[in-house]
Amino acid sequence: MTRALGLLAVTVAAAGCFSVQYRARQARPGEPAIPAARVEAVTPWDSGYVPGTSTVAVVTPKGYDASNEDGDVNDYVRWSLRVDGGPGTEVVTMMWSPPSAPKCQGGHPVLELLLDRDKPKDSVLLDDALVHWERPFIVEGSRVVSGRFDQDPALLHQASVVDLTLREHDAAGEREVCVRVPVTGPGVTYWSTKRWSLGLRFGLRRAQAFSPGSTFSFGMSLGRWLGPVRLALEAGISGTSGNTPDKSAPSGTSLCFADPGPDCEGSSLGTFALEASGPFKRWGGTWGLGWSLGYETSFGVLYGLDLVTNKGTSRHAGAGGPRVGLRLFAATPDLEGVSPFSPTSAWAIELFAAAAQEYYGAANGHTLSYGLALTTF
Repeated sequence: MTRALGLLAVTVAAAGCFSVQYRARQARPGEPAIPAARVEAVTPWDSGYVPGTSTVAVVTPKGYDASNEDGDVNDYVRWSLRVDGGPGTEVVTMMWSPPSAPKCQGGHPVLELLLDRDKPKDSVLLDDALVHWERPFIVEGSRVVSGRFDQDPALLHQASVVDLTLREHDAAGEREVCVRVPVTGPGVTYWSTKRWSLGLRFGLRRAQAFSPGSTFSFGMSLGRWLGPVRLALEAGISGTSGNTPDKSAPSGTSLCFADPGPDCEGSSLGTFALEASGPFKRWGGTWGLGWSLGYETSFGVLYGLDLVTNKGTSRHAGAGGPRVGLRLFAATPDLEGVSPFSPTSAWAIELFAAAAQEYYGAANGHTLSYGLALTTF
């Protein structure tokens, strides 16, 4: 059991490290207004091969080239901008910097450029983002141009811009234009594209519907974000630290989960729940309040002690009903400007109340109960 719980914890921790893309829900236009450009999306932790050593496709003036060299993988920030190239505009380079930096002259230079949703016809097995382009390259019409930059977590959490150097051609010849696109800060809002998430739940409950004693619980959930709501299925275990009550243990029912005494019943239960949850208020960059509402069930065996014969007894019981909770959660977004209602990963402390009815077994507990839980999602 200990090994299984350890592997489970590692699995959930690793799930939080997966790369998540944030789509811009509100974006300010670049300056100058023509050619039009605005931020489309960002991937704060974008894993990719070190430029120049990749095994992926490269588009060169001589054609399509797939290198067979092995490359090292690193983490980058990937900014994606939607650019209206009109009849044809050359993309020269990008620069990511604070707004105070000189236009197209300071900050993080782009490491490699990518043209989304555009790849050679014979590369259907390649992901769109794996087609790297030599500079400059031409975009026509409305296209998404992406660039990978070195990591800068501090810059992600303050106002920043991406300067896009373009080369335009007209009757007077060619000219370079520097378009400054706000990517974080006032007027820019993001929504996470995170859909699936794993969660853990550790809890203490004052009583059960079929037993007056307190119990602990552990559960794992698999959730799917539907807009600002996480809908999850949870399965776990619940019960007390020992099956047979001990006459020498403390009296009362509040410590049954840790040391079942003469007033307790030992329990070994399986639990299942269907739960909806989400945030409803955020402040600062970390803290927020959330809610949870679900229906949970418990099934298992209860172990008692006959004080006259000093022999153990057992009975089966099952119950189910609604559960409602209020959460204080801590979640640090990957960048500035994430919507308060965006899907997120977080730790939370939850106060909950539950009302259950017995499916079978004697109703020796409390219909209404309450408890405290530590959850992740």
